[in-house]
Amino acid sequence: MESKKKADEMLWPTMFRHWQVWPIVHSLNFYYVPLQHRTLVQNLVLVGWSGYLSHLNNGGLITPKQEVEVTVEIKRRKTLEIKSRKTLQAKTLQASQQS
Repeated sequence: MESKKKADEMLWPTMFRHWQVWPIVHSLNFYYVPLQHRTLVQNLVLVGWSGYLSHLNNGGLITPKQEVEVTVEIKRRKTLEIKSRKTLQAKTLQASQQS
């Protein structure tokens, strides 16, 4: 529900910004840029637009605090996985030495 609420809040401001940028880009692109370079110009602007959306979206529909919590949890799980793998290897080695 939180993600849907945030997406709904971001929709109209993002659309208004879209309507401010892209008509100007396309107009200038079609009037002044030679045909063979139009795709390049549009793709360059698209890279900037994607960066803007990523910044606006903060890398996802989660807060920075939630992102840190998720990262900490991932690191914790990896550490536990490594420890359990080492324990299993030690037990296997010990069992093979006893045989």
